[in-house]
Amino acid sequence: MEFILPKNLQKYTTVAICTPSDEKPDLLSFAETTTIQGSFGEIHQQHAEATTYTIYRHIFRMAQPIRLQVVIHEPMITLSYALQGELSFVLNGAGKTQIQSGLYHLYYIPAGTYLADIPAGETVIFQVNLQTEHIEGADDEPVQQVLNNVLQNSRRGLQQNAAAITPKVKAVLESIHACKLDDAKRDIFLRARIYDLLLLYLDTLSDAQKLVTTKFHFSPDDLQSLQEVSDKLVNNLHQQIPLEEVAKQVHLHPRKLTEGFRLYFGVSMHEWLLQARMERAKCLLSQQTNIRDVAYEVGYDTVSGFIRAFKSFTGSTPANYNK
Repeated sequence: MEFILPKNLQKYTTVAICTPSDEKPDLLSFAETTTIQGSFGEIHQQHAEATTYTIYRHIFRMAQPIRLQVVIHEPMITLSYALQGELSFVLNGAGKTQIQSGLYHLYYIPAGTYLADIPAGETVIFQVNLQTEHIEGADDEPVQQVLNNVLQNSRRGLQQNAAAITPKVKAVLESIHACKLDDAKRDIFLRARIYDLLLLYLDTLSDAQKLVTTKFHFSPDDLQSLQEVSDKLVNNLHQQIPLEEVAKQVHLHPRKLTEGFRLYFGVSMHEWLLQARMERAKCLLSQQTNIRDVAYEVGYDTVSGFIRAFKSFTGSTPANYNK
């Protein structure tokens, strides 16, 4: 994976490649780091490569929004975890994938050149890329089935599923970040942790299957509709869309949509939407956006209403959040 800056920024850019080091706690100690700096800000791209997987950690500290070219040299299945901030990944012929803070995604990416829209502020993305030619060697049959399903159904690179970064997922990611083992032991450790991440993703799919046991019958198309609803909500946080209108757009009864959303995502639609709005607000505040503008962008008619909701959710007022 390679990042290419717009031509107008390349002339005034410095690139440094550093060997693994323990000196910077926000970076992986076992991964080589490529740092790109310029008037636009700085990008730290880390990668640790093995036979069957590559681990990436991307840190974008941007003074301005920027669109990068992303070159994918080999087709892969990727687990992408948005630890902070958000970005949009434009896939050739398959639309745009939005990667938002607090969520992770599993999807297939063919080799090629794509576009990534990086907002101002700080964005941190952790990725595990699995080489497709090694998928058949997966030891666990359920894991192999999931990966093969992604390959069969996502040849155009469409996002497969978005799931919340739960405390269990976060603990696995933190254990990878803290790993200081030597090469041989580290490879065994990282393989095990990647396996853990895939099993946790399987748990997400298992939770979705609970929908079958409810009084409503949920077809595969219904499950896809639930995912479409979450995408619509994320892309329209500035709007208050009535439940009935959302249900009509995806051809589900409002009660079926409400129950399905709660079972599929583990929280009510109201709770999910509140979390999405607050995560978006935190991202905007980190970019020094005016509080009134933030309130509007995340769907609040009044600044006072936004401040109350933000303080209740984070324990801090918007004005004090970044202090």
